[in-house]
Amino acid sequence: MAHMMQCKKTPAKELNFSQIETFDFNRKVALPKILIEEIIKPSWDKCADDGDGVQAFIQQNIAVFGWDGQLEDLSKLILTNGTLPTPEGYDIVKCDESENNIDIMWTTDEMEEEDERMEDELCFVIFTPKILFFHAGDGDGTRRKEGNASVTVPYDLEGKVHVFAFFVNKDRSDYSLAWYEEV
Repeated sequence: MAHMMQCKKTPAKELNFSQIETFDFNRKVALPKILIEEIIKPSWDKCADDGDGVQAFIQQNIAVFGWDGQLEDLSKLILTNGTLPTPEGYDIVKCDESENNIDIMWTTDEMEEEDERMEDELCFVIFTPKILFFHAGDGDGTRRKEGNASVTVPYDLEGKVHVFAFFVNKDRSDYSLAWYEEV
């Protein structure tokens, strides 16, 4: 049985320019401020030479942004950075019976049951043309040891849905690289 997850929701139609941060880094880069604060900055800060995780993220991903600052190819985006292991096997699917349900599954074979990393929390970001959904780890989510989660989004997921999933440890000091699927 898949563990059900709650997620924070941010409808894109409610994002205005005060909620979008634009960076000028040889070209404009536009990102939702909440995504920067909740996922990008904490994930990349420890990996950045100068401690500026946002700049490190942009440097690593500049080719993914078009000249207008918008994300162009999400499949090439390196959303998170850290040293936690990424599962060797994983799958992300949109359920047929429910247009607003996404199942995330992964293997745990590479770890022993006692490994403290089995307590890492699953996090995710869901992009559609109209919404941005995410769960950045609040201590109440699905654990790595569970092997799957079912995410119910309170909007219809029409068209292309881009999903990034990753793990964060208990104190949110380390992340895994995110894995990506278009569903």
